[in-house]
Formats: sequence, structure tokens, C-alpha cells
Amino acid sequence: MKTSDFRKRALRTINTLVLVAIGLMIAFLIFHEEKRTKENICTLHLEKVAVQKAVWSITTHAHIDDEPSTEELFPPEDEPHCPSYGLYFAGAITNNPSCTVHGILPRKTSETAKK
Repeated sequence: MKTSDFRKRALRTINTLVLVAIGLMIAFLIFHEEKRTKENICTLHLEKVAVQKAVWSITTHAHIDDEPSTEELFPPEDEPHCPSYGLYFAGAITNNPSCTVHGILPRKTSETAKK
């Protein structure tokens, strides 16, 4: 009789460990997906900053070394904000905009455009 009690407890322990492992894997996947979503949103915002910077440089006849602030590019109510609470920097006309959390907007090449 003691053997069957031991087996029952062992099976309960194994079942509990399996459930905990599954729960941890699900939590990791949710966190990873949320992180990827924030990176995608940030990339979209950086593209918006890049477009506004190009429009700003044309309308103001800016020099290549000029660097607009986000206040010059967007009205306060339309200014994009990083979902991970980073700060956006437009940079000089020839540079891509960047985020303090997610980095620099990658340049589009013919290889990335094909993907």
C-alpha cells in the first residue's frame, strides 16, 4: 500500500512540475511577442519621423547638416512616442532617426525591399 501512495505522490509532483513548466513557457512566449510588437510599433514611428524629416528638409530648404527637433516635425498632439518609453531623435538630414531603446531605423536596401 505504501508503494501506491508513493506512486500517487510522485505522479502528482511530476504533473505539477509539467504544469509549472508549461505556464513558464506560455509566459515567456507572451512576453516575447509583446516585446516584438513594441519593436514593430517603434519602427513604424521611426519611419514616420523619417518621412516628416524629409518633408521638413524640403520645405525649409535645410542644409545637409541641419538637425530638426521633434517639435519642429510634429505638433505636440501628433508627436510619436516609443511604446517602451524611449526617446526619439531625428538626427541630421543624412542620418536615420533613432530611439534610445530600440536603436536606429535600419536603412532600406534592395535586399530588404524584396523581403
